[in-house]
Amino acid sequence: LPGSKLDGRQLAHSTTIVGPESIVGSVASVSLMLSHRRLATSMTVSNTASLIATLADPMVDTIVVTAGHYILSAELSVLRSVSIEAAVPGTVTLDAQASISSQRRVIHINPGASGFVRLLGLRITGGYRNPPVRSLPGAASASGGGVFVTSGTIDFISCKVYSNTARAAGDNADGG
Repeated sequence: LPGSKLDGRQLAHSTTIVGPESIVGSVASVSLMLSHRRLATSMTVSNTASLIATLADPMVDTIVVTAGHYILSAELSVLRSVSIEAAVPGTVTLDAQASISSQRRVIHINPGASGFVRLLGLRITGGYRNPPVRSLPGAASASGGGVFVTSGTIDFISCKVYSNTARAAGDNADGG
């Protein structure tokens, strides 16, 4: 049967086989069989909004960030296995521009115990986490102004974590 491509999946066409004088045979039905395996996908982003949206897309395994200074108004939450890479190492700055009055980390990584996150060629700066008052129940951790890891396995490759403020200013792992 001839095939066609639709969204990366192979589909079969219904085909009729015709002889010199009459129909010799035909395909009575067509079935679409999708694989349960998911192909790795990569997405290139060039602004903060698309970075946040792509982080939420479970179909994207690799996020390639184009060169630039990305200002964050909220911490980036990485809740799944993913690779975040600078298109050119050292040319991407993720900047929380946080302060004592506007506290946030740059990145909070929590992909689960078996999750894997890779950060490649990123500059991570501007996070701020003030130590909580210990007597308050449920007080948020002050650790990891730049990167805070709650779970998973993390690879930092050619990353620079700098100018962050907190008890453990740059990065901190708590169960990861």
